Amino acid sequence: DRRPWLYLCTVACLIGFLGLATLPLAAPSTWIVLVGIGTGGLFPLATALPLDYARTPADAASWSAMMLFGGYLLSASGPLLGGVVVDATGSYATVFGIMTASSALLLAVCYGMKPPQRRAGTAA
Repeated sequence: DRRPWLYLCTVACLIGFLGLATLPLAAPSTWIVLVGIGTGGLFPLATALPLDYARTPADAASWSAMMLFGGYLLSASGPLLGGVVVDATGSYATVFGIMTASSALLLAVCYGMKPPQRRAGTAA
């Protein structure tokens, strides 16, 4: 069950983004370290999830391809969309607020995940 690690990394992101959105000059190094720990942990955890939840190797390959395509598409569009929001609002606080909301949504998704059921005699 990878949920405890997913929770930990997501909460680190959430706190870091919330700090950057609301109190960016209070402890910027702390906020950046929290975001770094969170995103640095979430990436390898996310790449392992298709292996945990797929029933067959073909399913794992399909899920991995979809996850990587969607993830990289969102990641590539993030800076552009963030720049548009900064230009429209004149502040980075809105962008970090959106990232905070995204982290809260991810936390809810992690809560809804249940560990895969393993058959007797298979490795966990």
